[in-house]
Amino acid sequence: MRFLNDFVTDLRFALRLLYKSIGFSMVAMLSLALGIGASSAIFSLVYAVLIDPYPYKNSDHIVAPTFSDKRGDQGRIWYTIPDFLEIKQDSKTLEDAFLADDRAFVASSGLPESVKGIAYSPNAFEFMGVPAILGRTFGINDILSPSAPPRIAVISYLFWQRHFNADPRVIGKTIELNHELYTILGIVPPRFTWADADVYVPLPLRPDALKPIPLMGRAKPGVRLEAVSAELQVMTERFAKQNPNIYPKEFRMRVQRLNDWLLGKFQGTLLILLAAVGFLLLIACGNVSILLLAKAGARQKEIAVRVSLGASRRRVIQQLLTESVLLSFAAGFIGVLIAYHGVPAIVALMPEYSVPHEAAIQVNRAVVLFTFAISVLTG
Repeated sequence: MRFLNDFVTDLRFALRLLYKSIGFSMVAMLSLALGIGASSAIFSLVYAVLIDPYPYKNSDHIVAPTFSDKRGDQGRIWYTIPDFLEIKQDSKTLEDAFLADDRAFVASSGLPESVKGIAYSPNAFEFMGVPAILGRTFGINDILSPSAPPRIAVISYLFWQRHFNADPRVIGKTIELNHELYTILGIVPPRFTWADADVYVPLPLRPDALKPIPLMGRAKPGVRLEAVSAELQVMTERFAKQNPNIYPKEFRMRVQRLNDWLLGKFQGTLLILLAAVGFLLLIACGNVSILLLAKAGARQKEIAVRVSLGASRRRVIQQLLTESVLLSFAAGFIGVLIAYHGVPAIVALMPEYSVPHEAAIQVNRAVVLFTFAISVLTG
């Protein structure tokens, strides 16, 4: 109880002192706030892109099969539907896999509009594990005949806003795509933006189809990427012997995590940027420390009087720490405001496809906690 009373007394004294030296207080707070705000803004980018980039189930286990060959060519390996079905059934390292085939549609309902679509294998939404915010998604139970699926569709949140004015009564209605009517089953959440598609329809799984289609998989828990690569190497070499015109020749398989495949070297750039603003924060802390030391030197007489009147060394240090922490918390609050307004500016300056569109780059709870933590450390 005594400690609490001492803290309240110290806090009141610190507020009076900072208000009395308003010029010094503003310079110190703004110096720290700029460093904290810059660090928080970049951390919000790092958190959204590297720590929590996707809303999909176990997204850190989602993998993309890629290849490189002797000529130096590299890229994704696409699979035919029969080969996909074999991988899905026989793989010992993949928990699941799905196909996603790009489609171009013209929506004729209302004003004609060019629409980007994706044809998903029936298990894709179950693979993603993201429920619809309105209605439902389609699944294996909706596809009685895999080779001739029904004309059903799931639409994106942005397309629902843009084309249907966010009308909740759109579920169960039809939309005309390429002169064919599709029944709308549901609407996916705003962060579900796979390939920036507007419409998702079922992919016909014809066993004789030889068109190669992009495949994504999910590695089983505890399975290393090298093991997935080795297994797919063997399976894909067998597929290549059966269909040599579809698969690359003399290739080396490399399975990459979804974020590694999409971001590449940009991940390192983000970490370097975070280190750079961290260094900027250290410089700001150094400048404020110099100001505080100069001020402490000017207060030597005051501190000597307090000691002579019976103040213990602990109470004097507690008072000085209270002033420092109060200053850093005020700077942290301003830093959050700087980050809040700075993050949209950073996002606007970034190239469109430099980060996943699923990433929610914003000042969220994690960013506020980060700001609080560095405010405590700077104090």
